Amino acid sequence: MISRKKLDSQLEAATVSKLVAALKSWYLELMVSTCPLFVDCTDEELHQLTSGARWTTFKAGDLLAEQDQFGGLLAIVVGAARVTRDGPNGFETLGYATTGDLVGEIDPSPVTVNAEGTLFAVGLRRAQLPDVCLEALQRRVHFCEEALAAAGQAGD
Repeated sequence: MISRKKLDSQLEAATVSKLVAALKSWYLELMVSTCPLFVDCTDEELHQLTSGARWTTFKAGDLLAEQDQFGGLLAIVVGAARVTRDGPNGFETLGYATTGDLVGEIDPSPVTVNAEGTLFAVGLRRAQLPDVCLEALQRRVHFCEEALAAAGQAGD
């Protein structure tokens, strides 16, 4: 028979685990919703995009994306990464990707991205990306068309 103390401990661990999972999910959807690419997405679209996300830790120098290669779509949760491009004079630093930035949104990657230090990122579901972005873009275009039509009628 299991002791009351052990049962309480197991229940507490399960509750904490569920709470951590819920907080990760909430934080990821919040972070992705602030990305310009996804700002017009509905809550359901954001949930579709982030469901099944894979959390990954990178160490300094680890490769997030490699120029001219196909890879995954990552959202940087915490940390910074150097963005470089191979040019006629070797690799040149173009800038840095930081918390909230996406890496790998274009395939093949036009740049190489390496973690500057410890970096936490989440792999998003690329398969959902075109549909989610297209639907949000269509809503934005429709809104702009309505606004232009209203402005034209107001000028008459």
